[in-house]
Amino acid sequence: MEPPKQVGAAPRYYMLETLREYGREKLRVADEEHAARTRHLNYLLALAETAEPQLFSDTQLKAIAQLEAEHDNFRAALEWSLEHAPMEALRLAGALGHFWATRGYTREGAEWVRRALAHAADTPTAARAKALRFAGALARLHGEFALARQWINASLTLYRELDDKAGIAVMLNSMGILCDYEGAYARAQEYYLASQAVYREIGDAWGIAFTTNNLAALALTLGETARAN
Repeated sequence: MEPPKQVGAAPRYYMLETLREYGREKLRVADEEHAARTRHLNYLLALAETAEPQLFSDTQLKAIAQLEAEHDNFRAALEWSLEHAPMEALRLAGALGHFWATRGYTREGAEWVRRALAHAADTPTAARAKALRFAGALARLHGEFALARQWINASLTLYRELDDKAGIAVMLNSMGILCDYEGAYARAQEYYLASQAVYREIGDAWGIAFTTNNLAALALTLGETARAN
């Protein structure tokens, strides 16, 4: 084992790959690998789902640092869970979506999300809708607009099937952002207004503010400064 390295406030130990593989082999021989991997996955899933809302709070930097420190562990858990616990893989990919987007892991994150979607059963679940949401967002961020539209539409359709108003509002706004990126400003405005109407319906003040900001930014893009104000 290597000496501890400081990550934030807590030291972390890094194991040599030869020792790590030796430990894995011992677990396999003792028929305990599956149980150990499951515990590892469950711990990381809980960590990611707890940290996710903190990415939108005043503890954002701490949450990002914590997720970054565990990134290799998340990769290992995702790789294993794709075959052995696909629904948990889907939840984990969805929980990490905003982290990947924020930190610039757009292509890697998109690949994990797509693999998780492919392995999980094609059932109308909130976890699937959320994973589709981030598949679209990550594809948009690295310029794959046609693919982004496909994923966003799939997520929006699923949120409508689930009658998830908050999810519908998010995806209408996401489609507006995509249209904005493409220069389809009239369509972007339609989607922003539709999203804002749903946010008003459910009384989501943050969502109302976010879509209002998007509408103001769009007005500035169009040179309509009076409307932007």
